[in-house]
Amino acid sequence: MRTRASSTRRLSSVTGGVSHSQGYCNATDRDGDKAFAAYKCESPRPGARCEGDFRWAGGTGKYTGLKGNNSFNAGLIPNTSSGYSIWKGEWALPQ
Repeated sequence: MRTRASSTRRLSSVTGGVSHSQGYCNATDRDGDKAFAAYKCESPRPGARCEGDFRWAGGTGKYTGLKGNNSFNAGLIPNTSSGYSIWKGEWALPQ
C-alpha cells in the first residue's frame, strides 16, 4: 500500500536518554480511502529513527474493519517536515 500518512496525536517523553513516542496515524491511499493505526515506538535519542509496534484499527472504504499487528521503523527526512516508515506484519479485512 502506498499512502500518505499523518500522525494525528503524538505523545513523547524522554527517559534515561531514550525517546518514547505513541499516538495515532491516518494513512490515505490514492483513492482517498483511509486506514487507521495506533502506534508506540522508542528511539535512542530524540529525532533518531523510532522503532516499535502498531496495530491497524479500522478505516474507511476498502479498509473498513481493518485489523492487524505490525512492527515498524520510522525516521525523519533531513531538512524537511516529512518522514518515512517501513512496516512489517499482518493485516486482515472482514470476510
